[in-house]
Formats: sequence, structure tokens, C-alpha cells
Amino acid sequence: LDAMATLLLHGPSSLPVAKRAESLSRRLASLCTRTRSGYSFGDNPEHSRNVDNTTGEVKEFEDLLGALGGKVLLSVTPVKHDDGCHHRKPQLGEQLLQTHMVRILAESNEDVY
Repeated sequence: LDAMATLLLHGPSSLPVAKRAESLSRRLASLCTRTRSGYSFGDNPEHSRNVDNTTGEVKEFEDLLGALGGKVLLSVTPVKHDDGCHHRKPQLGEQLLQTHMVRILAESNEDVY
């Protein structure tokens, strides 16, 4: 794989993007190996839902596959924040301010864009 990109997603409005990236990651991996599907994403039950089984996402994924020029791998990793205060408990709402790192590896530069 010759092309790579790293995205940092941050803030409460980035959580749906991270969920969709996680769903896409599982779908792309399922082309290469057997995978488990339909698990909740994140620690907050309010934002957890099965992101794999909507008809719109299936159609969108099939369209994406048709447009790819080669193999693409994608990973999503939650990034824990360290403010230096290990004894302090998170305040209400802080758990929503999450950061995720998305890495994309592809055979073609066009597939990264």
C-alpha cells in the first residue's frame, strides 16, 4: 500500500463521523477476512447504536467499492486525553469530547482523497 493519511477527529460533533469510519473499517476488513458485525461503538450508551445494518449505508458502501482503484484499509483508534491530573474525575460532559485517530492506507493516492 503506497498512500497513507491520518485524520484526527475531535469534539462532540465528530462522534458520528468516528462511528461511520468504524463501520467502514469493518466493512473494508470483511473483504479480506471474516469479521464480527453490529457491536456498539463508544462508552456512552446514548451514542451507541448498530451502525452496520442501515440500507442507506449498505448502498453507500457498494457505491464506494465500485469507485475504489485498489485495496484500502482503514482503522479508528480512540485517543485518551491526559491533562496531568490523574486523581481528578471527569466532569459532566467531558466524556463527549472525544478524539479519534483515523488512519487510511491505500494502493492509490486517489482512494485516500
